[in-house]
Formats: sequence, structure tokens, C-alpha cells
Amino acid sequence: MITEPEPWTVETATWLRMAIETDIPIFGICYGHQLIAYAMGGTVGYHSKGMEIGAVEIETSPLSDHDPLFHNLPKHFNVYASHEQSVLRLPEGAEVLAFNLFEPYHAFVIKHNCWGVQFHPEFTPAIMKSYILAQQDILREKGIDTIKISDSISPSPFGRSLIQRFCKMAFGYRYKL
Repeated sequence: MITEPEPWTVETATWLRMAIETDIPIFGICYGHQLIAYAMGGTVGYHSKGMEIGAVEIETSPLSDHDPLFHNLPKHFNVYASHEQSVLRLPEGAEVLAFNLFEPYHAFVIKHNCWGVQFHPEFTPAIMKSYILAQQDILREKGIDTIKISDSISPSPFGRSLIQRFCKMAFGYRYKL
């Protein structure tokens, strides 16, 4: 957890600040999203509403229309999420690209080269269901209906397109997933 930083977390945060300032492309997912916010002066902590897990709908902000990663995504789309900690306050200069009623900062951009997403664009329906199954006892202890969440999982192609677009921008070619 970001709130319990290890020495490598602090070292990585230092590297991230340098990378962002020198225009190295960065794409942080979940913990990486939180680490970017922490590194750049934002606040990360446990979410007041508890855990967000499963397929969740997010909405893009008006700023996403002009962002190279988010510009062609629909206004509303489903993603996969699993987190208890969140970015509670964005760092100065960060702009919100996507949100939902649970999570006001599901995606943000800093400068023109650093994106953070709280959701998991790398997950497939099978991975999300396996993740829920692997944690089912812990989730049930938290009062989460794992069967209901698992049954609500459906394909979400938009995460894959974000990763492909980032790879194309960062590496100059279309990365095949």
C-alpha cells in the first residue's frame, strides 16, 4: 500500500518525478496510478467507501476529448477495478480524464506524458473472475457478494485499446497484446 511505503517505493517516486519532468512516457495502473500521485505531491489513502471491485462503469471528462490516450473512448464504458486505496487529492497540475460516483480520479494526466488509471486495463473477464475467486474469503468477510460481482463481469475492450495506444505513442509501433 502507498500508505506503507517501502524503500523501493520512495526510490521509484524519485525516479518518476525525474521521468515526468524529462518527458519520458509513463502509464501507471492501480498502484502505479497511486504512486504517480504520491510522487508528484498528491494524497493517497484508504477510500472512505471501502473497496471497489469488479466491472465498473466510468465516465470520461470533457478534457479527455483532447487527450491522445482517451480522445476516442466513449463517454461511458466499463472497466475492471480492484482497490481499497485511492488518490484522495490530485497533485498540482494533474487533470481528470475519467471518473465515476465511487472514484473521482479513475484516470488523470500530468503534463502531456504521464497517465494514471485506477482501473485495470490489462485485465480480461477471465482474469477479473479469477482475481475475485482467489480473494473470495477476504471479500466475503468485507460483506462483498462475490457471486453477484463475478456474474456481472462482461467483456471490456477499452482497456486493451488504451494499452495499445500508449505503447504506440511510447515506442513508436503497434504493440500486439
